[in-house]
Amino acid sequence: MPSTVTLVRALPWAFFGRLATAFVEIVIAAVILSTSIVMGHELRDWRTWYADTGTAHPWAPTRAPDASPLAEPRP
Repeated sequence: MPSTVTLVRALPWAFFGRLATAFVEIVIAAVILSTSIVMGHELRDWRTWYADTGTAHPWAPTRAPDASPLAEPRP
């Protein structure tokens, strides 16, 4: 009988451990969700900047030079 009483007294500790783990998981999920919302709003501004044709993007390929009269073969 004493082992049963000890087991009954120890059972809530396992629950509290799982509750603490669940709390940490919920906090992490909330941080990820709120970060994705903030990043999504900033992503809209980034897409506007990226799609702007007036902006010079350093990684974009340069345009091919136009054909000039100097490049034409002479007769």
